[in-house]
Amino acid sequence: MENKTNMKVAKKHVNKLEVVYGERGDIWAETKPGYYFTSTGCHTAHEYSQKDMYKEFNTIEECDCKECEERIA
Repeated sequence: MENKTNMKVAKKHVNKLEVVYGERGDIWAETKPGYYFTSTGCHTAHEYSQKDMYKEFNTIEECDCKECEERIA
């Protein structure tokens, strides 16, 4: 996982995340292939605070969509 923020990401989420980064005060996160955010229904989450992004991390589940299958193959 690439972390371009000062957030401390729990070990249980590190292997599920591709990147966490900030942009103009916003925080973005993208999952690795095979995972997605159930809260957003996609592989990307966006929040305005670290507290809210930590909540997003807790919604990560396994994904078997076509995009994930292609990226894993």
